[in-house]
Amino acid sequence: MGKFTGFVKLEVADDVVETLHTDGKVLPPDKRFRYHPNTYFELISKSNEKKTGLGRVILNDQDHARIEKITSRSVSGQTSRNREQVYYIDALTRPDITTIVATGRAGTGKTYLALAAAMDAVDKGIYKKVIITRPMSQVGKYQLGALPGDADEKFGPYLSNYMTNFEQFVGRGRTEELMRNYGVEVVPLQLVRGASFEETLLIADEVQVLGPVEILTLGSRIGKNSKIILMGDLGQRDENIAIEKTGLYKLTNSPIAQASPLVAAVELQKCERSETARLFSRVFE
Repeated sequence: MGKFTGFVKLEVADDVVETLHTDGKVLPPDKRFRYHPNTYFELISKSNEKKTGLGRVILNDQDHARIEKITSRSVSGQTSRNREQVYYIDALTRPDITTIVATGRAGTGKTYLALAAAMDAVDKGIYKKVIITRPMSQVGKYQLGALPGDADEKFGPYLSNYMTNFEQFVGRGRTEELMRNYGVEVVPLQLVRGASFEETLLIADEVQVLGPVEILTLGSRIGKNSKIILMGDLGQRDENIAIEKTGLYKLTNSPIAQASPLVAAVELQKCERSETARLFSRVFE
C-alpha cells in the first residue's frame, strides 16, 4: 500500500460499487491488500470515475473482512468538506473506535472537527467530560523563555488553537461558558502522568513533537468508556526529531495498532482554512 494514510483509493468493477450502495457492504474486491480494521476505502468504478463509494473495513470474529458503506454526516452542525473529513468524522463518531490518530498539515480540520465531535458526544451522553491538552512547545528556534504564574497561567498561552476553534462555534467572549457547559477541562501534558480518565474524551493536539514514551503516557491514561484523539502535523515537528522517532509514526505504523479494531488513523490532506493557507502549504511543504 505504500505510505500509510489510513485509507486506500481503489479501482473496481462497476458491480462492486453498485453492491456497496445497494447492500451497504461488499466483500474485499482486491486480495492483494491486507484488510486492517477501520481502514477507509474509496471504491472507484473502472468505467466511470464519477461513480464511487466510501467504506470502512470491518472484521468479524473469524477475521473475515468486509467493507461497509459510510456516508457524510454532521457533528454539532459541521459537515465534511472533503473525502478525508468524511473518514475522520466517521471515526470520531464511533464509540467503539477508542483511539484516533489524525495527521495532516495545518488547516485541514483536525482540531476543529475533533472539538465539534466532542460537543456532539457530550450532548448525546456518550462522555461526561472532555480533556484537552497539548505539549508546551514553541515554534522554531525563537523561544519565549520562562513564563510567569502558576500552571494554568503558564499553560494558557499554548491553548490559542483550541480557543480560536471554540470561538468559531460560539463567538468571542463565550468560550468559558461553552467549556463549562460541555465539561471541558484543560490539563497540561506534563501533569497527566498518574491520572486516569473514565467516561472521557481526551483530545491531544500538536503531539508530533512527542516520542513513543510520551505517547505511551497519554494512551495509558485512558480508562473505561473513553476515547483518545491524537493530532499532529509531522511536517511541523522539531527539526531534530526524525519522523520515524515520533510517537505518532510508531503508533500508526505499528502492526499491533493497525490490526486493532480500537484504532483508526486518518491523514487529512486538503487545507480548508483559506486560499492563503493553501498557498503557503504548497510553497513550503
